[in-house]
Amino acid sequence: GAVMGLTVGAFDQSFSGYGFLVGGGDMANILFNRAKNRPDSEVAQALKKANAQIDLSEIQIKNEIAALDSITWMHRFQNKRLFMLNATQDDIVNYEVSVKPLVTTLGSANTLNHKLNDDKHTPTGNALKKYTQVFSPLISFLVNNQPRLETVCSPAPN
Repeated sequence: GAVMGLTVGAFDQSFSGYGFLVGGGDMANILFNRAKNRPDSEVAQALKKANAQIDLSEIQIKNEIAALDSITWMHRFQNKRLFMLNATQDDIVNYEVSVKPLVTTLGSANTLNHKLNDDKHTPTGNALKKYTQVFSPLISFLVNNQPRLETVCSPAPN
C-alpha cells in the first residue's frame, strides 16, 4: 500500500500531488512490527520460514532492502503537494521510527498536509467515522482546486 507507494512516488514524479494512508518508511521496522503484532500474517509466516534457514535480524533486512525503502528516496519529492494520514495507535507503522523522519524530509521541500488520527492501523468505528476521519480528508486533498465535472465534461450526450 502506502509504504511501497511512497517509494514508487519518489521515482514517478509526473504527478503534482500524492496521497498516502498509513504509510511510512523503514520497511524493515514495519515488517518486523507486522510479524510481531500479527503472528498469523503472511509477513510473519515468511520471516519465520526465512529465519528457519538463516537468522535474519532487523538490521540485516534493513540493509538488504534499503534500495526499496522510501526513507532512502524521500529527497526525490520536490515541490509537490503531499497528503499523509497516520494513526497514533498504529502497531505496524511506528510514528517515531517510520513516519516522523518522512514528515521532516517531505515537509522541507514540499507542501505537506499531515493528519494524525487517534486510531489504529486499520481504522476503527462505524462507516461514518471511517469516512470522516480517513476518506473525506483524502478526497478533499485530491479534489482541492481541481476542475469540477461540469467544466471538463459536456452535459449533452454525443
